[in-house]
Amino acid sequence: MVLRTWYFQSDGHTRLRHIDPVISTTFDVFKLDFKGRCWIKVESLGDQMLFVGTSSGFSLCQQLVRIQGNCIYFTDDNFSVFGPMVDSAEACRDVGVFSLEDGSLKSFFPTDSHSSWCPPIWFITSQL
Repeated sequence: MVLRTWYFQSDGHTRLRHIDPVISTTFDVFKLDFKGRCWIKVESLGDQMLFVGTSSGFSLCQQLVRIQGNCIYFTDDNFSVFGPMVDSAEACRDVGVFSLEDGSLKSFFPTDSHSSWCPPIWFITSQL
């Protein structure tokens, strides 16, 4: 289970909650202990990486791809139920990578790079 912590970034005007942009701040990973029937916090993914978002979620081993392990790669899941965002300048901007090793978070794009037409998705090829 992956828990994302985020905050609403607001310009101070009254806006609809689901349209306000959210910015991820941290992630926590838990695994299920079937015998004890409880969640145990995972401090490291080792050479594994998680890809999470509204549209999908999966994990890969660092040996299969040439990107950093022990990280969570995430896409923006604050997509409006009304289709394209009313304020397209705020759409799909929370996309990046979170390192479990040092707690750092890096955006994939500058804050002015975004799409207001659809939530981003992850895809993998069979050519890994």
